[in-house]
Amino acid sequence: MNRISNRNLLLILTYLLISSSALIGYIFMVAYRAHGYDPQIYNKGYLYFIIFQFMIFTMLVPLWDYGQITRYDSKGKFFRGYISMLVGSSLLSLASIPLILIIFMAGQLNGVNFVLPLIIQICWGTALLSLKQYLNMKDKMRNFTSFTLILFIFIVLILTLVFLYLYAQYGSLVVTTVYDNDFPNIFFINPLLTITGLLYTQIGGTNYLGEAPIITSILFSLFITIASFTLTIKSIPSKAGGIKHGKTSSRPDAEEA
Repeated sequence: MNRISNRNLLLILTYLLISSSALIGYIFMVAYRAHGYDPQIYNKGYLYFIIFQFMIFTMLVPLWDYGQITRYDSKGKFFRGYISMLVGSSLLSLASIPLILIIFMAGQLNGVNFVLPLIIQICWGTALLSLKQYLNMKDKMRNFTSFTLILFIFIVLILTLVFLYLYAQYGSLVVTTVYDNDFPNIFFINPLLTITGLLYTQIGGTNYLGEAPIITSILFSLFITIASFTLTIKSIPSKAGGIKHGKTSSRPDAEEA
């Protein structure tokens, strides 16, 4: 197994280890309660688990090693790199399925769709990796890639929630559900808010917005992915190591040779 595979395997194991710790807490504090079976408590425990593992996923997925592309690489390698981003985001997300199934069996959950939250999570992870790749292609931004990614995640996941809270306070809104019809769809570019609202709806909460929040969240992640893809591919010469703008482009190590 090569170095890249070992690094990604370590990420998956770390993700599973942390998520398993949360699962153990779920089992002992929720599933084995002395007061008997209460579906609402089991459902809420599942909701908190999904939120927790989504946050862990968001912290780990930017570390996925997909084989970074340089401007000297061929477009074939570029496309393979983006496929690797999608595969990596999917593998890291789907790794939690056995843990989710354990919660389903322990809590006897019915009517809860765990597939949609995973799809939202995969799209979000691919968007983060795509943005990371674009930042690494820009010489002026390469040294600030980690900072920019953290800032982007903070704005989308945290700052949108702060603005939503201020929006509700300023409008004196009486909020009874996450998918409230007084909330503009723009706030659901936040995948964390979207997943929370989706699961809350599935465990008995009210939904006044239908599928619009899910569509908004997925489209936002796709927009970031496609925009990063387009800007990155424009940074790659038409022929790697070939002629660009009438001058010969070569790899830095080729110059020394």
